Amino acid sequence: MGGGAATLNVVAESYRPGKYGFYDSRTEVVNSIRESWIERIPAARISRPPILARHDPRGQGTETEVVEQSTITAVGTASERPPPKPKTTLEKIVPLVEELHRCGPGEDELLHQRLLQFPPSIVLSTMLDFFPGALWFHRHSPHIQLARGRSVCAVGRLMVALGVHAAPYVALLLEAKHPDVRFYGALIAIDLNDAGVNRRLAQLLYDRDPGVRAAVVSGLTKLPSHVGEEWLLQLRQEVMSSGKRAELAIEALSAARDEKAVEPMIVALGNERIADLAQQALILLTGGNQGESQDAWRTWWRRHRRECREEWLMHGFVDRQPVICALACSELERIAGESFALDPAGDFDARRRAQTRAREWFKRRNRRRAWNADDDV
Repeated sequence: MGGGAATLNVVAESYRPGKYGFYDSRTEVVNSIRESWIERIPAARISRPPILARHDPRGQGTETEVVEQSTITAVGTASERPPPKPKTTLEKIVPLVEELHRCGPGEDELLHQRLLQFPPSIVLSTMLDFFPGALWFHRHSPHIQLARGRSVCAVGRLMVALGVHAAPYVALLLEAKHPDVRFYGALIAIDLNDAGVNRRLAQLLYDRDPGVRAAVVSGLTKLPSHVGEEWLLQLRQEVMSSGKRAELAIEALSAARDEKAVEPMIVALGNERIADLAQQALILLTGGNQGESQDAWRTWWRRHRRECREEWLMHGFVDRQPVICALACSELERIAGESFALDPAGDFDARRRAQTRAREWFKRRNRRRAWNADDDV
């Protein structure tokens, strides 16, 4: 206590009025007070950084090191916390693709632009895991025509935008086990129009799923003409064979309304296994019915082979069978968008007038016309 009393005396001596008032004091006295009382304050209350001692390897005692308080860990070590590791490219892409596959129409533009800034191979390989995502077009919903690949889903839109980079990944979709994946992949492949993918796409003309086959056939009118003609030539040759592929080829040629397939179909009438399918295809393509006889169809073909399909269908307007007349009217309306006021159940004169209106319509629009139907070739 004696040391404390002496200190207080020093304080009292130094606290006397001066030039600047009651607190005017000598610097050394103030410092002595501070150092004297700070020894009595618990260490935990010291606000200045702690002083840690460590052994001096030179044998000269210890040296001190000031350590920032924030670096001391809970266990008393002085090691610094390592900074967080930067995210990899994949770690940046995955959340964006996860969000993309949930987007509806018009909601994907921002993500679309952000993903285009990353390496295409990483983006595309990641998208395969999320394909197709939220669908904008559903194959099992009622529809008039199939959607384009870029209108199927947000993932499909980005694949089409990536162009040639997406080709090998779209080809993988065409080989998927699930028919839905092959179906939507086919629509994207048609929109992508890559030569390598088109060759793989042609094989799906014989796919076991009818929806997939229909999707590929729809590409015949959307792909470049030389690609479509190559596919059709392959199908016509397949009709001459036998087996399941011949049946699927007839189905595809009928769906494509390929008028050049008439002659191969007449040949196929000689194959008992596919004769019925070939006859149905001939009726659809020509708008007439010559029965099951191969000779009757050959005679018809010699007479009308120089005519275009539109002319064949106009002949059907005056067919004696109302069902053939209705078929011819439906098919011609599919081409022209006009019914020409034809009543399949009407009398012969009314149907003849509808036939004349149809011919005049094609003539005004410079559509190709046939030779005279009475010419024997």
